[in-house]
Amino acid sequence: MAFPELIVAPATPDHLAAIAADDIPAEYLRRLDAGAAALCNEYAWTGLIDDRPAIVAGITVHWRGVDEHNRPCGYGEAWARVGHVPRRAWPEITRRIIQGLDRAADDGVRLIETSVDAGFECGHRWIMRLGFVFACLRPSYGVTGRDAVLYQRIRGAA
Repeated sequence: MAFPELIVAPATPDHLAAIAADDIPAEYLRRLDAGAAALCNEYAWTGLIDDRPAIVAGITVHWRGVDEHNRPCGYGEAWARVGHVPRRAWPEITRRIIQGLDRAADDGVRLIETSVDAGFECGHRWIMRLGFVFACLRPSYGVTGRDAVLYQRIRGAA
């Protein structure tokens, strides 16, 4: 039996809207979807399975600048909206996300942060596999009011 292939395409607001997010309050989802065009930047991509979005992920760059040595630097936040992803697709998704993180670092976005729900053990293991390290606990963080853990991925200047 052949398994559907993961096709990677640039992210669009329609891709984001196509993935249900049952654990996020409706009001926040409306605001997130309203800002979807800004999320769909040069670092955002969609993983399609059977022509349907299974994951949309990217990096929101909050600022760019230059350091004291006139080298590019910046700060971004990694994010993902995940739908139904078959287990066999995760190695390719992991490779794609690492490539995106490395590309952003090569572009000078040297500090990238992300948050994981404190109770989501698989998420913690996966985020560390992506090269992030523990930064701090965020009590009552986000729209759900649940505790989260902040992780950072820092790359030095070339």
